[in-house]
Amino acid sequence: MIKDYRFKTDPIQWHEGMPLAPQHFQLNDHRYQSLFSFHVLNSGPYHWGVGELQIDALALSKGVFRLQKISGIMPDGAVIQYEENDQLPKLEIPLGEIDFKHQDTCSIYLALPAYAPGEPSAAGNVPRYISTAGDVVMDENGSFGDPTRVPRLAPNLYLIVGQTPSSKFVSFQMAEIAKVGGQYVLTTYVPPYLTLPKKEPLKKALEDLALEIRTKILYSLERYDAASDNPTNQHTQAILHTLIEALMPFETIVSAEGIHPFNLYLALVELASKISRLRLNLSHPPIFNIYDHNNIYEPFKITIDYVTKILDKMYDKVQTRTFQKKRGYFGLTLPTIWHSKTIILGMKKSAETSQATHQNWIENALIGTEKFAQSIIDRRIIGAVRRIVSPDEKSIINAPNDVVLVEVQIDPQFISLGEVLYVFNPSDVSSNRPTDIYHYVTINDI
Repeated sequence: MIKDYRFKTDPIQWHEGMPLAPQHFQLNDHRYQSLFSFHVLNSGPYHWGVGELQIDALALSKGVFRLQKISGIMPDGAVIQYEENDQLPKLEIPLGEIDFKHQDTCSIYLALPAYAPGEPSAAGNVPRYISTAGDVVMDENGSFGDPTRVPRLAPNLYLIVGQTPSSKFVSFQMAEIAKVGGQYVLTTYVPPYLTLPKKEPLKKALEDLALEIRTKILYSLERYDAASDNPTNQHTQAILHTLIEALMPFETIVSAEGIHPFNLYLALVELASKISRLRLNLSHPPIFNIYDHNNIYEPFKITIDYVTKILDKMYDKVQTRTFQKKRGYFGLTLPTIWHSKTIILGMKKSAETSQATHQNWIENALIGTEKFAQSIIDRRIIGAVRRIVSPDEKSIINAPNDVVLVEVQIDPQFISLGEVLYVFNPSDVSSNRPTDIYHYVTINDI
């Protein structure tokens, strides 16, 4: 929003016989600029900043911050376009002159001398514009006259290091530099973009957040389908409704191009408000940071971290599903979607059974889904290949001491996803059987 109008918007009173001077045309230009600025800056919040930005990465590695190209709108509504050429001075700063011993980072601002009514804009010590020769222009009416070179006024842009420039300039911070291991690097600072570009890491972080929520939805769907008679089913359904409602509008705006960062932040806060329903400990709603167009990264990061923390606590990294025991066999319906090539079972040893007897039961048990169970019995084979996991092997599954982990190969000859997986040993006695069998599911499995 414009708070300080430095030029009048009243139209010039043109009349017949009026003696014309350059000031008439200059004032007319200023009027149209002011009208444009008024409408643009009041059409929406934070309608200023960077449109396109190219920083010379090679020069930065050699200790020079150099702008190759920039376009955008200054906070006073002035439209800027800069590209390295012979007519304009280079926009660069030697970083070796900056003292990094007493500061971790330094801010770099793009500045334009502010418009000063009553003072020349293209003359003086710090003019707002620089006179350039301009291009040779043909007569668009198609006349056969000679082409004419038309001089132009280019915005007199500066790069200023350190503190926010004085009120003699209109400016915004466009970069932040750190010195790491003797090398100059850009920090995570995000300039005030007019639209957040796809290459910006912050855009990638938002896309990754949407993907994480979609992964949680798929995981919740599998829990819901695979446990239709489970008392936690109603809770899983509530989680699904919340996640889907939160994801769809957020994913739509994040995947689109040409979206202003403020609109993305509003979508992120709306997402966070919906995801907040999943908190186990209900408390007062958080107060998120106010959006700061000069410091976009910080409010986004805090809100993304908040959502991620809730998502991480939704489910444990490992879910435990228990087989049902019926007439000497154990059975459990496998998920219909499974990304791993193996499944991990945990077989709990009874107190009376020796370790050797328990291991022997596992090695000789018949393992297969319902479609193949009878065939396994008839052919007198044990079915799916299994391997007892050594206690010394690293695993995210923290099984009790009396539970032996068994890795079972998903062989389509013996196991079909979506069917009941049976584990049984026809030749055993009841005292040798495991007291329970568990199926361990990690977030990477489904």
